[in-house]
Amino acid sequence: MRSTILKRENLYREVWTRPVTQVAKEYGISDVGLAKACRRMGVPRPPVGYWAKRDAGQKIKIPPLPPLSGDMRAAVEVRAPKPVPVVDLLPEPEISIPAHLRKPHPLVKLTRDELCWAGTDDYGRISPRDAKGLEIRVSPAQLTRALRVAEGLIRGLESLGHAVVCKKLAEPKHSQIQVLRRVSSLRFRPNSPGLAGLDSGQ
Repeated sequence: MRSTILKRENLYREVWTRPVTQVAKEYGISDVGLAKACRRMGVPRPPVGYWAKRDAGQKIKIPPLPPLSGDMRAAVEVRAPKPVPVVDLLPEPEISIPAHLRKPHPLVKLTRDELCWAGTDDYGRISPRDAKGLEIRVSPAQLTRALRVAEGLIRGLESLGHAVVCKKLAEPKHSQIQVLRRVSSLRFRPNSPGLAGLDSGQ
């Protein structure tokens, strides 16, 4: 974090030579932060409309820098905030939902094999015990589409070179998908009748 010592006389000359926003930008702080520094040192600032009037040729009296007194400071330290790192956005995967699962991804195949023999819960959703595959909670009628959506999603991520790994947590018992260093929970639930939805959270 870059810090700068602002001296009272220097700041007075600067704020009456160019707009406060330009002065603040040079020091890497906001105009609000610079205004606060002016108040702490008793430095008068140009009023609203000053620069427009000056550019129009009007002569405006500049108030003098008052003598240092009371709580006024001769100098203050300002700190520029840490720069926000620039992160290259990852390209979005092209998600193509296959019409059929002829050669499913191993993770999708594992999930399909588990769910085909699983019973249903009180809500009529397929609910396997100790599942090792994806967390899918849909009705038997929605299972095929949910598996096809999962197939398209996983293939799309892997096409960008991401390693997709399914993990299990004790609580909550959800599948997790790891892409690079980001881990997200992945759940398939029915969002509307006849449609399998994807619920992914960090």
